[in-house]
Amino acid sequence: LLAFGGYLFYLDRYLSARLSDLQWKEPILIYSDNTVLKKGGEYSPSLLEKKLQRLKYRKLHPAMRLHPGSYHAEDGNYLIDARPFPDRDGKVKDATAKISYAGSTIREILLLPDGGELATFTLEPEFIGEIQEGERESRILVQLSSLPPQLLHAVLSMEDQRYLEHKGLDPKGILRALFKDLMHLSFVEGGSTITQQLIRSTFLTSRKTLWRKFNEMLLAILLERKYDKEEILEMYFNEVYMGQRGAEEIHGVAAASDYYFGKTPDKLSLAECATLAAIIPGPNYYSPHRQPQRVIERKKLVLEKMRSLALITEQEYALAVEEPLNVVPKTSAERIAPYFVDAIREQLREMKLLKAGNIVYSTLDADLQRLANMAVSRGVTFLEQSYKHLSSEEDPLQSAMLVVTPSSGEIRAMVGGRSYNATQYNRALQARRQPGSLFKPVVFLSALSSRREDGKAFTLSTPLEDAPFKLQFGKQTWEPENYDEQFRGIVTLRTALEQSINIPTARLAMEVGLQRIKQMAHQLGFVSEIPLYPSVALGSMEATMKEVTQAYSTLANFGTRIPLYSIRFITNGEGRTLYRAREESYEVISPEVTALLVHGLIGVVNNGTGAAARGYGFNRTAAGKTGTTNDFKDAWFAGFTPDLLAVTWVGFDRGKSLKLTGAGAAIPIWANFMKSASVYFAEKGFTFPENLVKEEIDRETGFLAAPDCQNIFTEWYLPGTEPTEYCATHNPQYAAEHSKSTKGGVLNFFKRWF
Repeated sequence: LLAFGGYLFYLDRYLSARLSDLQWKEPILIYSDNTVLKKGGEYSPSLLEKKLQRLKYRKLHPAMRLHPGSYHAEDGNYLIDARPFPDRDGKVKDATAKISYAGSTIREILLLPDGGELATFTLEPEFIGEIQEGERESRILVQLSSLPPQLLHAVLSMEDQRYLEHKGLDPKGILRALFKDLMHLSFVEGGSTITQQLIRSTFLTSRKTLWRKFNEMLLAILLERKYDKEEILEMYFNEVYMGQRGAEEIHGVAAASDYYFGKTPDKLSLAECATLAAIIPGPNYYSPHRQPQRVIERKKLVLEKMRSLALITEQEYALAVEEPLNVVPKTSAERIAPYFVDAIREQLREMKLLKAGNIVYSTLDADLQRLANMAVSRGVTFLEQSYKHLSSEEDPLQSAMLVVTPSSGEIRAMVGGRSYNATQYNRALQARRQPGSLFKPVVFLSALSSRREDGKAFTLSTPLEDAPFKLQFGKQTWEPENYDEQFRGIVTLRTALEQSINIPTARLAMEVGLQRIKQMAHQLGFVSEIPLYPSVALGSMEATMKEVTQAYSTLANFGTRIPLYSIRFITNGEGRTLYRAREESYEVISPEVTALLVHGLIGVVNNGTGAAARGYGFNRTAAGKTGTTNDFKDAWFAGFTPDLLAVTWVGFDRGKSLKLTGAGAAIPIWANFMKSASVYFAEKGFTFPENLVKEEIDRETGFLAAPDCQNIFTEWYLPGTEPTEYCATHNPQYAAEHSKSTKGGVLNFFKRWF
């Protein structure tokens, strides 16, 4: 007896210690941005169907009544009953709407039931990840008082009818189970109480031994002495194993309700409550997704038991038995944005909001994230297959992508590498790389916003010299080289930008001044130190992809810098707002000057080093710039449409040479992503300031086009900076007669600028 008493004391201490560790912490849940459907917007029926499936909406027969989280689809019309959710302003919204299509365009949105016309209709955000401690488990904590009585009755009637009567062990139940086991000569029924089941799943192993069973019974008695029935039952409903989603275990009836039915427990029907109760004895054997007939038969058994105990009426039984299984499509434990979730974790840590139960509503667009994932994955595979020297098991080829909405600063997608499972190093945020030619627009913008020593303005048709030169810098000599090792003589500023020619860019940088370039880089969004040595004009310093993206976002906003951000707002478990992003914007350079550069970057995509994007089927209006470092270690492309900016990098972590340019390595990934993303946006052009001057010029010389000029181009200028002289190269007589200066010709070209 003394030994038994000592063992009981040991078990009691063990139970107390384990219970103190069992304080389940709700994970921090992270959601994407809401999906806003716009009248006249591009969001095809097939895309809408996929979105609704991912949100676990039920597609009902048109004759069936809608409920939150369900929809009808008939004759090109969608009737959607949206679930309640916090909108971007934090207010909880829900609505029912009819969406009509004309092809892939949303023709009309009507609010139901009154039929009022809507400009937009919003669907709730997608769940994209969670931050939690311990094992990979999906668990949504729920209070016993919030569970529907029908669910309690369904589970207790099958698992432990005498739960409220026993003290942890049910002798009658044990004898009944023993009798059945002897009759069948196998383990048919276990006879365990709910308290024992909780002990087994929480504190003991699943091995079937007499010693484990003995400990289970003793611990069950001790647990009943420490907690009341309601507390134990609440622990059970939060702990019970309910199935598997990939490598993730589903624990608790709330997580199971969401996984199988796409709803919270309080919204479950009687049949759905019976289904959950039917799953408990064998979540894999009675899987609604894999073995629907088995679970339907056991659901009927649960309902029959409830009817026999007078817990439901005959009519309720008949209706519930006939109700279809209605489980939502099976979803994997898909982690579409693991790098993004990690970044959110670090932000929460810095904000001191990394607390259990908080809910983060982010800026991530789940549709665009999936497209970015696919573009990077397929892109690196394509490159490895096309260029055998890029294949490496020790140092695999990597790529990263950052996608933002420039007009708002929202980060819409983030890919930190080709495989999160292989490495969690986030190259979109953590890696510091040379941007190479991606930095050149900073040099050109610095020039376009300043004047030359003679007081004349730099324009896109300003002539620059492409000829060898050496620059003494301290004790060092710097001699820039062109990628193709060719010299073109005189080129316009536009040509130097479009073709990414190093020497004229370097000459321009020396004329503008490195201090001004450094200042411009910081204004646009670079935060890294910009060293004042000549090669920085060609992007020889280091920066993160986020810095590059911020700078190009400022360009896409025509000179207004809007800080990039990824968290829209944060609430706690009670719905109280803990944080909300502030809208910030700063005009760092005039829209008119920036518009000139953007017009030049459009030329990069249409006629220059970015034209390879057209070969991959991307045909939208876009501006962008390639980036390649001198040793080909880094390949970049940053490009934007009026709606979206994406920056792509390709390289090796250990810095091995790609032997490819930004056009050859980064553009294929960028173009395929942007081509896929275009289906979500209506095609449109950039909106430029209205006070810019347009002139027909000779593209080669940069002078006004004369009648015999063959390469005529419409160039843009700030008022008062447009050329006044005609091209004398192709028609000297016309130039002499019509130019304000009568000297005209190539001689005048040099005298004017040099």
